[in-house]
Amino acid sequence: MLAQTLLEAGNLPGANIIIMRAISERDDVADYYVLQGRINLALKKNDAALQSYSQALDLDASNVDALTQFALLNAQYGQTQAANDAADRLLVLQPQSLVGHQVKALAALTRNRFADATEYADKALALAPGDEGASAIKARILAKQGKIPEARALIDTALISKGETPLLLTTLLNINRKAGDAQKMVANYQRLMPIVEDDLDAQVDYANFLYKTGKADTARPISARVLAIPTVTSAQAEQVFRMWSEYDSDPLDAKTQRAIGASPNLPVVRATLRTLLLNGLPDAALGVMNAVPADKSQGISAIRAQALYAKGDISGAKSLMLQALREDKNNPDALLLRGMMELRFRNTPKAIVDLQSVISDDPLNPAAYDSLAKAFAAQRRQWRSRQLYEEALQKMPQNLFLLKQYLQFLHSSGDNSRAMNVARQFTRTSPASVRAWSEFAAQCRANNDASCLREAQAGNATAATLFALDDPPGVSSRRGLFGKI
Repeated sequence: MLAQTLLEAGNLPGANIIIMRAISERDDVADYYVLQGRINLALKKNDAALQSYSQALDLDASNVDALTQFALLNAQYGQTQAANDAADRLLVLQPQSLVGHQVKALAALTRNRFADATEYADKALALAPGDEGASAIKARILAKQGKIPEARALIDTALISKGETPLLLTTLLNINRKAGDAQKMVANYQRLMPIVEDDLDAQVDYANFLYKTGKADTARPISARVLAIPTVTSAQAEQVFRMWSEYDSDPLDAKTQRAIGASPNLPVVRATLRTLLLNGLPDAALGVMNAVPADKSQGISAIRAQALYAKGDISGAKSLMLQALREDKNNPDALLLRGMMELRFRNTPKAIVDLQSVISDDPLNPAAYDSLAKAFAAQRRQWRSRQLYEEALQKMPQNLFLLKQYLQFLHSSGDNSRAMNVARQFTRTSPASVRAWSEFAAQCRANNDASCLREAQAGNATAATLFALDDPPGVSSRRGLFGKI
């Protein structure tokens, strides 16, 4: 088939066009969807690939190629049950399937069924002695049981026979991460990073490690470079923003500001600007905006107005804000600024209307929640302010800005006990955040609670050895063969 020929020749766009055309003409051929899945994998569109393989299985439930990739992709996405079920079906059709045994081992490991995981990993190694995937899984099983030396030895042996592959080096890194051994992790990163330059997840992880170990000057350009890459996802960008909140009060220089501003990924540029303003960095935000191409700058004019307002240029801010509202009366950035200005000049009822509109349109906007809470407090409706902060932290449970603002509000209301409990709850979703544990400790001191303080100090000591960003609640970290331990 022409699409297969183009795929083999590396012409992925051409292959994609041909297979889409073939499917539009015949949508009942399972092999077409299998080929589409391969093309999507080559294009690094794993979500689309999973959908393709799912459609192939709808047409042919016994298609081994589709089952193999369907099992692997579901394991990668942390869909343990789906991956396990697909592996079971695969092993019925192909009892010697290496992938089938690997996925069964991964599924058992996810559920901490170490005996089952070991059995399937050993079967995989028996089928393919020295296989790097099976070796990585077996090492992870050992490490998760605390058998760190044995896990390292297994990977060291695999590295000798297979060479320094991303999978083996990542597994060794994660073994040492599990052990909290920063010194060994430094050596691991030195070997790994040169061969995963295009892996943004790996770049974010490395930047976080550098920040955590006090090397902000080295971490800073890496985190900024991630944001400037056009293919960066909103989730990856959010990880960078969380690093800034945790470690870096001034993350961008003039060069990195220009690089981010020039990115065609306007949603990430906007998110970066909002984060800089939230962190009190209007000059850095303006530096980014000045590099945004003229044909895209109209979409950020209201954010520019916010930056001018933060710098004290009320007249310039108001002019840009009004212009943005004339173009779009529901512009959330313009409405946020108008609400903030109305609050400043004590037109609280109008401020509340604008800020409620922003939250309705953008329910994950921490600045809008904070401003609206302040507006209700100005009306002496502290109970409503408390509700808003609680709602905001429920939606954004790892947002340090919201935590700080809510704690200030609670202290001003004389509710030190609730402040302590809020800070404690925040550490449950951010156990690796030293700042979160330090804030919790401060609340313990404010309440003269010695037991609480011991809890916070122990948590802080543990957090210092956790060299990975906390996963957002309900969101699985990278799974599959490259998953953390």
